[in-house]
Amino acid sequence: MHLEKFAWAVSILEGARRLADDKSNRIPLFLLIGFSVENALKAHLEKKGEPPGKWERSHDLADLYDKASATGLAPIEGVETFVRALSPLHKDFVFRYPEKAGIADLFSPASSIHATDELCRAVAQQFDPGEIPGWTAKR
Repeated sequence: MHLEKFAWAVSILEGARRLADDKSNRIPLFLLIGFSVENALKAHLEKKGEPPGKWERSHDLADLYDKASATGLAPIEGVETFVRALSPLHKDFVFRYPEKAGIADLFSPASSIHATDELCRAVAQQFDPGEIPGWTAKR
């Protein structure tokens, strides 16, 4: 299951990349990025054999990040800051429901995609590259 979850995270990130240059699509961009981060963190936890629990249905990215870090996830500097900034908005479904939309002070689309890509890159290190459908190391 962890592999499918990671493949889903990567495909969602690719969808977000396609929206990055369109300034009218910020809400769907950050919705996709949030779900990419969530699925990547959950894929890491599953791969590491984390016992099933509340985290499986959680949208709390900061908590998922803490659990993933405790099991060895160590993305580049800056990723944690991004995940923690996105977490309360993702957890409260700000990008999912129009009635919750408002002003969100986030990172730029380019830096958000970069941070998400780096998180996925760190998770990918847990897998044999041949296991990951659609994954390519873009630098």
